Amino acid sequence: MRRSGNHSHYENAVEAYLKENNYPYISTLESRRVAYNGGTIKNFDFILPGRKILFMDIKGRKFGYASTPGNTFENWILLDDISSLTTWSSLSSSNQQAYLLYAFCLPDMAMPLPKVFIGNSFVFNEKVYAFLAITIEDYIKNSKKRSIKPPACCVSRKLFATLVTPLFQILIENKI
Repeated sequence: MRRSGNHSHYENAVEAYLKENNYPYISTLESRRVAYNGGTIKNFDFILPGRKILFMDIKGRKFGYASTPGNTFENWILLDDISSLTTWSSLSSSNQQAYLLYAFCLPDMAMPLPKVFIGNSFVFNEKVYAFLAITIEDYIKNSKKRSIKPPACCVSRKLFATLVTPLFQILIENKI
């Protein structure tokens, strides 16, 4: 199971998870920008139908590193990601929700993982992933500037850990 084109192992892992759990989805060609209002906007990765239509923009991250195991819940994104996802959200019906879906690749080392990962792991191509999502509104409300070049922002890691929801929980709540 591999998305066609130049997709990351994170995106492929999410797609494999959706397929394995028989959850319907539409994958977009996120490498192509869409013409809008005299400019372009970035595509998100997946549309998930259900009680609400969910737009998911996948952000792949390692969770902790051997050299810096405390480097967890890295969540920075480019401002272009925010403006594009909020534009898509504004163009759609009120029966939708836009999410940033973080696909965390969990470390091989034996480090204690946060409670949010318990029962929330998925093995794909011999790597272990956990999928955590945050609404674009919550992300914007709690973010701060990270860098000017490239223009990026982030949510404090400690706060981010309290704001995310496991993907499986969102899918259960959204099922028709």
